[in-house]
Amino acid sequence: MSERKTATIGLIDTRTETPGILGALIGAYSNMEAAFAANAAFQSQQRTHVRTKMVTLKESPPVGASVEPKHLPREGEHLELSQ
Repeated sequence: MSERKTATIGLIDTRTETPGILGALIGAYSNMEAAFAANAAFQSQQRTHVRTKMVTLKESPPVGASVEPKHLPREGEHLELSQ
């Protein structure tokens, strides 16, 4: 029996300019609707628009930590969203 791999949707702040870092994790969500709602709430707290990105995470670092390519699934890797 194969092990099911799950993923979450990560909302990241992409203002970082550090090579190899995609951004700082704002939050991890089980579906796109929750991620969009979180982005709207995050943006409303900022004085100006902040560049954000939603990505599929195979492993989620703590909120505020850097998101790196190792946290993303590899090309062709199939993951199901966690429920």
